[in-house]
Amino acid sequence: MTDTLKHVGILGMRWGHRSSSSKSHPSKDHAIASRIKAKKLSEMSNDEINTLSKRIQLEKQYKDLNPGKVARGAKHVDNVMSTLGKVALGIGTITTLAAAGQKYLSPVLKSRKVRKSLLLLEAPKAIYG
Repeated sequence: MTDTLKHVGILGMRWGHRSSSSKSHPSKDHAIASRIKAKKLSEMSNDEINTLSKRIQLEKQYKDLNPGKVARGAKHVDNVMSTLGKVALGIGTITTLAAAGQKYLSPVLKSRKVRKSLLLLEAPKAIYG
């Protein structure tokens, strides 16, 4: 047994990264669209503009049909926030109505006629439970 240290990796290779020959390469359509995107609009032909717009539309449709984890989480957060907004709006409405009712009904409730009629309405409840 020898006490030597040998390097068996590839020089300059980072730990945990594999160098495989089976890397995925962009498709031919993607490469064509990338080349077309590099041009200015005035330099593109009608066919190139048509090809590029079809590619962008297909990518958008794919993205809409296959949402990632982030999109699903964002949708969940939107649902929760919209529910919380509705609850907050309801609480604010109830608070506003209660304040307005107290402001406008307090003079009415102070009148003798109204108090007397309210007592008459509550009397049967006290008797019959």
